[in-house]
Amino acid sequence: DVPLMDDPDDPDYMAQKKLVEETVARRQQLKEDKEFDPLDFVMNRMTPELADALEEIPLIQETQKMEDEIVKLDAKDFEGMNLLEEMAKTPDLMNDDPYENEGREN
Repeated sequence: DVPLMDDPDDPDYMAQKKLVEETVARRQQLKEDKEFDPLDFVMNRMTPELADALEEIPLIQETQKMEDEIVKLDAKDFEGMNLLEEMAKTPDLMNDDPYENEGREN
């Protein structure tokens, strides 16, 4: 990058230079915003101070409470169960169309 030269004798040039520099800065910020990866930020770049500050946000606290209340399964929950048989009975939501009969009359 080559910085634009100042020309104090030409106020129009200086005004245009200022607009160009502001536009470049805005576009650079937009580029950075578009490329921002929140997961990468949280996993790799967040400072301990920011992590502590996030813990103080009521929404984060409420989310943590909800996470703590989620049912968690362990090996005891699957005792006596044939997982392969149970999985075969379960529709594959990624590949099976749950709406294939929608709109058809019986």
